[in-house]
Order: sequence, then C-alpha cells, then structure tokens
Amino acid sequence: MSAKNGSALSVRTRGRLICLTITAVLGVGAVFSSSALASKSVPVTHSVLTLGDSLTFGYSAQLFNENFPTESPTAFENGFAQDYVTKHHKKPASWALVNLGCPGETSNSLIGNGPVGAALEETSEAPCAYHEVTGFPLHVSYGPAGTSQLESALYQLGVAAASGRPVQTVTLDIGANDELHAIAKAEKLAREAAEKAGNEAGYKYAVEAQTPGTEAQKAAEKAGNEAGYAYVVEAETPGTEAQKAAEKAGNEAAYAYVVEAETPGTPAQEAASIAGNEAFVAAFEKGASFEEAEAAGAAAGKAYVEAHAYAAGAAAGKAYVEAHAYAVGVAAGKAYVEAHAYAIGKAAAEKYGAEHGLAEVKAWLEGHALELFTHIVTNNAKIIGTLRANGYAGKVIVVGGYDPYGNVSGAGEVLAGSTALTKTLNQLEEAQLSKAPYSACFANPYKTFNTEKATEPARLQAYTNMANANVSNGKADGPDIHPTPLGYEVMAKIIRKDCGE
Repeated sequence: MSAKNGSALSVRTRGRLICLTITAVLGVGAVFSSSALASKSVPVTHSVLTLGDSLTFGYSAQLFNENFPTESPTAFENGFAQDYVTKHHKKPASWALVNLGCPGETSNSLIGNGPVGAALEETSEAPCAYHEVTGFPLHVSYGPAGTSQLESALYQLGVAAASGRPVQTVTLDIGANDELHAIAKAEKLAREAAEKAGNEAGYKYAVEAQTPGTEAQKAAEKAGNEAGYAYVVEAETPGTEAQKAAEKAGNEAAYAYVVEAETPGTPAQEAASIAGNEAFVAAFEKGASFEEAEAAGAAAGKAYVEAHAYAAGAAAGKAYVEAHAYAVGVAAGKAYVEAHAYAIGKAAAEKYGAEHGLAEVKAWLEGHALELFTHIVTNNAKIIGTLRANGYAGKVIVVGGYDPYGNVSGAGEVLAGSTALTKTLNQLEEAQLSKAPYSACFANPYKTFNTEKATEPARLQAYTNMANANVSNGKADGPDIHPTPLGYEVMAKIIRKDCGE
C-alpha cells in the first residue's frame, strides 16, 4: 500500500513541562543499572541507554518457558542491546549498558499514563504490564510503581551524567506490539465474521428442521420416533428401569383407585356399591338366602373395584409410557437438530475462515495501516523529542523492524502482505525520525532478515524462533516472532554497521 509523509506525522514535544515533573515522579531511589558491563580494571566513561520492548529486553518464548516462574532478567542478557555493547564496540569495557526494555511494551505504555504522558497528551496505557501487572523483574528498575519507561529514561540520563559516565548512545525499539495488537484485532474481527457465518448457517438449518415436509424436519422426526419407539420397547422389557417406572406408575394409580373406592361418597365407592347391590338383588331374586345374597353383593363389589383398579393401573402405566416416549422422542428430535445445526455451523465457519479469513485480516490491516503507522511514528517522535527537549544531544538509534510473518517455510508469507507493511513502516520511521529535531540514525534489520529471495526462509528460520519446535516445561517455544541468539547478534551487527558506535 502507499503511504504519505507530511504533517500527519509531525509532533511537538512539551519538554519544558516534562523536566519540571520528572524528578518528583522518580524520587531518589531508582537503580542505575542491573547489567553494567564494564570491567573493574577499566574505568567506565560512557553509557548506552536502550529503550524498547521485548527485543530490547532480550526476550524469547523459549527462555521464558525454561525459566518460568522465576523470570530472572539475567536469563535474558543475550539480546541485541547486550551484544551491541559487549561485542560491537571498539572498547566495550569502557561502556556501561542501561537496558530499560520491557516485554510487551507498546509505544503508548512506554510513554505511560503519568505526568510525562499527560504532558505529551498520551495517557491511554499504563506502563510495562510485564513488571507492573505480572511482577516479573526488569534489567533496570524504573522507580516507584507507575513510573513509565520514558520517565525512567529521563532520570537515568541525569544519573549517568552525574556519575561521570554520561549517556552517549540511546537505542529505541518500539512499535512492534502496536502492530501485534492491530493484528490481534484484525484476527478477532475475522473470527467474528466466521462465527457469524456459522451461526447463520446453523440457524438456517434449525428453521428448516421446523418446517413440515423438509428433509431436515423428516430426519429430525425420524430420530424422535426411533427414540420414542426404543423407549416403548424398553418399557415392555421386564427388569428395565423404564418397565419398573411404568409398573410403579400403574400400581400407584390402582392403589389410588382402591383407596377412592373405600372412601364413602366418592364416585368409585358409589359405583362399587351399585355393582354390589345389583348382585345382591339378582341373587336374592333367584332364591338365594339373605346371607348368600349379601355375600354375592360383597364379592361383586370387590370384583368391581379390582377390575377397575387394574384398568386404572394399566391405563396409567400405558399413559406413563406414552408420555415418556413422547418426551424422549421430542428431546431426541431436538438434540438431533441441535447437533446437526452445530455441525453445519462449525463447518460453515471453518469454510468461511479458510476462504476469507486471511484476506479479511490483510484487508483490515491495509485499511488501517496508515493510521497505525502514523501513531507509531508520532509516538517515536514524542519519545525522542522528549529526550532532546530535556537536554540529551547524543546519538539516537531507532531500530527498525523485520517481518517474522514473511516467507518462513518457503511457501510464501505467513501473513499475506506483511512484508510490504513492514517496509512501509520502516520507510516512514526513517524519513520522519532522521530529520531535526530528532536527528536519529535508523538501523534496518529488514533487508537482512527478509531478503525477499530464496534465502529468506533460511534467514528467518535461523534468525527468529518462528520455526522453533522445542517444548520447555510443557510449553511450546514456537512459533515465536522473537530472534534467536544468532538473530539478536545479527541485529547488533546491523546497528553497528548502520549507525556506528
């Protein structure tokens, strides 16, 4: 996609407001450095201050997994910042490293939501969640809770100058997590679109299954009838739970009839009495004695009750079976529809995702790229401008990006269009930040990591963890966008080559 330079990327830094507040924010207790690299026999004369995200910190998923949950920062001292000072300075022993990198940091959170963020009109995100939220330690303490990386950088510049080893080089690597958040948002929208397509397909099937005469309705009805019939067969099989339940229902109904027939004034009692009286009269008229007629009447009344109790029990048992068979059939039909609607919806969602997902992610990213890149470059300018406005006149090195979603396997980009977007952001950063008042040098790892030739897969596999298939402490170490130890060293060489010491 095309991008434009111009006023959209300009920024004014309110440096005078910031320098009035930073001392009060940090107090006097901040640690200078947990990773000073100078030899005791060689005096330290200069400092390198590195600002940024997980790449500045030296992070990789494998190192994190291997050391979890005790994430000591000493396990992450093989990043490009460390390599730049220890391996690629002519006199590394005389340089000290102050590494402020924070994994997961965005350009917003690096500025923070404190006084400096307020002065720069950027207070949307709290600083360094890696430390502030999870509690994992950093290479260098920022100071009191809530202190941002930029606020700590201003303090460290003053500490280094006062200690006689002033900061001569600042590196800045920030913006990758802004991009990752954008990718995550694009992927979320694509998933929601796929889910919508799946829901619509499932709902359409459910409607069809409720429409008489459709194949879906016939299939659901068949499933229900089969389940109902199976229940009836079970209820007629002695010893089954269904048969026992139906028998219980029948016995309860029969017993209830008997109780009713023994209760004066009830219809059952009156009917039994009538049957008994009729038998008494008939027997008496046939010449039976009074006692014999009375016995005949009692027997007839008892037989009446027994017959009707049996009939009531049989009817109740039958009704129980029919009702439960119907309920079982309805439930089975409903379950059939739900299962098939889910399966149809899932298949539709997967099909939509396969056919449209990546394209929608790409389209969303391309549609929002200029807005995102403007934000990243503007925040980079605010950060550098703040350092300059507070008296820092030394070298600033902006470390550009590589594309971990490029041609990793040799089958093309992992994320279509990602290489073009990475190149565009690098171009915008270099064009804007190399100018006064920022005057930064731009170190560009893209052309080494992403050759856009047959060598690119081998480079990305060697320099990043995208092809890392290891497992540490039960967790996958890849694919991971972060550099391998070799990749970090290559980045350090690129910084030295593009921007010197």
